[in-house]
Amino acid sequence: MALEGNISEFSLPEILQLLSSQRKTGVLQLEQEGDSAAFDFEEGKITGGFYRRKDRQEFLGGYLFKTGLITESALAQAEAQQERLNIPLEEVLIEKGFISQEDFTEVIRFKIQEIMDEVFIWVEGHYTFDLKTRLYTRSKYPVKLDTDGFLLEGMRRLDEWMRIRVLIPSSETMIHLKPGFRTEGLNPEQEKILEFLGSRHLAAGKLVEISGLGKFVTCQTIVELAEMGAVDIIQTRPEPAKTGVPGFSAAAQASVISLMLKHLGSVIRRLSIYPFNNPRVLSALEEFFYLFNGLGLAEEGLSIVPGLDGAKINGQAIDPRHELITHFGLYLSQRQIEKLEFLPQLKSDELRTFAYLLAMPSDLVQMLDGLASLIKGHPLPHIRIEHSRQRHEPMMQSERIFVVPSRFLELLDDQDNEALRQKNSRHLFQSLQQVIKLPAPPLTPEDILKLEEAENSAEKAFGVYSRGGREKYIEKTVQVLMRLPPAPRLAFLKRKVNDVRWLFQLDNITAISRDQFDRLPGGARIK
Repeated sequence: MALEGNISEFSLPEILQLLSSQRKTGVLQLEQEGDSAAFDFEEGKITGGFYRRKDRQEFLGGYLFKTGLITESALAQAEAQQERLNIPLEEVLIEKGFISQEDFTEVIRFKIQEIMDEVFIWVEGHYTFDLKTRLYTRSKYPVKLDTDGFLLEGMRRLDEWMRIRVLIPSSETMIHLKPGFRTEGLNPEQEKILEFLGSRHLAAGKLVEISGLGKFVTCQTIVELAEMGAVDIIQTRPEPAKTGVPGFSAAAQASVISLMLKHLGSVIRRLSIYPFNNPRVLSALEEFFYLFNGLGLAEEGLSIVPGLDGAKINGQAIDPRHELITHFGLYLSQRQIEKLEFLPQLKSDELRTFAYLLAMPSDLVQMLDGLASLIKGHPLPHIRIEHSRQRHEPMMQSERIFVVPSRFLELLDDQDNEALRQKNSRHLFQSLQQVIKLPAPPLTPEDILKLEEAENSAEKAFGVYSRGGREKYIEKTVQVLMRLPPAPRLAFLKRKVNDVRWLFQLDNITAISRDQFDRLPGGARIK
């Protein structure tokens, strides 16, 4: 099997799903900017792996000792016997009784998940799959781990990582213990982090290294402790001046804000082309938050007031030479947004949902009772929006992806322009607009059971394919739902119509279901 390419074109979840479904045996190797990782596969199961950052790699023995699973003397004995007999280290450890086979399996599972945490956030990188090689010598105590489980957990963690990295942007971020915090009711991970922290001030990277909990769990626990008031998270770089104090000026920060809006525009545009969690979308989100967090905003956050003569940022008129800000203001006017505020606590999932709503064609927005109505259906606690009662310019019907003027998006220097031009002639969401008008069909108990099963299967397919190409993403999720009879299928459509993740799949399901919907009882016909 020849499998080689770039992660930006064929995402890691898709690669893992392919190797799992086809029960492949071999080694998957990944490389990006000096970092490398590999996974050993046997009949579609993961049996081992490694991760090397700039030629630095943690070996199994060192990890077992560091986390207290074996003693230093036991490790020394085991390594000496391993070298003498030339057998895998785990055989010595298990047969000498230093560690149980079950504990060893869990250690490997934990380390593989750590590697997944690292490589799932790669946007670019080269991959190869080699059928003829193996990473490790065969052991008497083989470990075979289910690939699908890592996929689902990896996708869950990926979304959470976006929230974590807002507070912990680097391994140098300092964690300070707050005096007087009461430690009752903590979970074991929280207790362990506080125990290691003690009265010291440690960098997040150091806590990851000494805790043995792994990068994701350690950082997630730090954020939980910060939210509970147990620790302070302090950036190592000097804090920018706050709004309203000497040194801060929206006009002076206009270049940074303009670049930040460029990345928001990339999110908006890419969400009309790629799936919800595609690496290109995630990359643009991450760049947005890096700049947004560096602005040093006070509690009122960043406000944008659009107007025909240019946008105002936090009440200050911006030099019209910053075209992105001006045209973003016009773009907001087209959406009847009179004022937009991003609060400092903004979360990545909120911004992504908001961007998805901005990317929807105007006629579909009107069909769903306007953007104001749509936004009410989604939790956006850190985005404040004031809607105007009248439009500054006529809204155009969406023969194109975006409302006109789309100058804000055209100004962006992005390689996706050609993809947009190819899609401009397609009128999106025609079928979905029509199905919105259909009455909800009656469901039998059997229909309800089938609907619940399909929802579970569809969510799993979404988790696996949502970072791949849109066509495959749609194909896999549509397949699940097309197995439903027409009545529960229409009920699914009705239930998901305000879920921004599902709009493209729903349109495809509806388009190929029209004849069946026409035959539903109760007059549920598409006119």
